[in-house]
Amino acid sequence: MIQPPRRRSTLRRVLLAAGLLVGGGAGVAYAMAGPFGGGFGPGGFGHRDPAQRLERMQAMARRALDGVGATSDQENKVHDIIASAFTAMQKEAKSDDDTRRRLADLLKAPSVDRAAIEALRGETMRSLDARSKIVAGALADAAGQLSAEQRTQLADRMAAMMERRRGFGGWHRRDDGPGRPDRGPGEGGPRPN
Repeated sequence: MIQPPRRRSTLRRVLLAAGLLVGGGAGVAYAMAGPFGGGFGPGGFGHRDPAQRLERMQAMARRALDGVGATSDQENKVHDIIASAFTAMQKEAKSDDDTRRRLADLLKAPSVDRAAIEALRGETMRSLDARSKIVAGALADAAGQLSAEQRTQLADRMAAMMERRRGFGGWHRRDDGPGRPDRGPGEGGPRPN
């Protein structure tokens, strides 16, 4: 006999909403760092000022464009697109600290204000949506500056890079050689040179 699913407890729903809001706040911080990632460690975007983040994004784009033989005119147009999108993202962003503070204030209140929690979640999602549209538009504009062959080369290079990374912080498969399984630390001895 199939039993109907149990109704979630109030605490569980509040924790889920809080998790979504905190996750949304993390998404805001990640999006603010730029389309290529938001790490806070060495080489990451985290605590750099906006000019440094833009400079890093431009350098990454320059390497990618050089890898597909883009002309200086194409490169200049793509850099202008990146700068414009970055400026639009800066204007759209809300402080991640402010979102966390507001969420903490809501959770510390004597009673749970579901409407306020939902309003904060909705605000966070609208902000993320607006920024994702900026990034998608910039990506389409930048792709429009490249030939079909260059876009294919770039997509192939990105796919190969992602396969090596296998997600954020993944092991680099290129070190294992062709036909060899990927290994974690301490598995199968030293990596080949």
